[in-house]
Amino acid sequence: GTIVRPADDMNFDLGELQLASRASNNKVWWALGANGLSELENELGKVQGLVQYGYRLGAFLANICGVFRPKTVILSGGITESSWDQFSTSMFSEFADQKPAWLEDTDIVKSPYGRNAALVGIAKHVQIQGRSG
Repeated sequence: GTIVRPADDMNFDLGELQLASRASNNKVWWALGANGLSELENELGKVQGLVQYGYRLGAFLANICGVFRPKTVILSGGITESSWDQFSTSMFSEFADQKPAWLEDTDIVKSPYGRNAALVGIAKHVQIQGRSG
């Protein structure tokens, strides 16, 4: 229920990580963003592009959850808000296939705050930090 800060006070920019995919730009911010989805839709059509996007996202989440071991991953943003029903099945399938066997259950959920979830999270974080300091 709270934001957990890393013990070493480092923050990670996951967007700069490289993703093993056929995307023309393998940085996570591009391959899992609107540009990567658009590229998939141009290659495969809208429906299959979203299905393939789900596989791409599921593989990434399995890898990153193996590192950070979260109990819950909350997905937000425009693609999640507009296309969850089209990509979530393939995402959950790929996540289950790719996650390490030792990884405890991780819930992957759509944010109840829609495409503005990051702004809500930041505002709540600032409010919580203001109370403790």
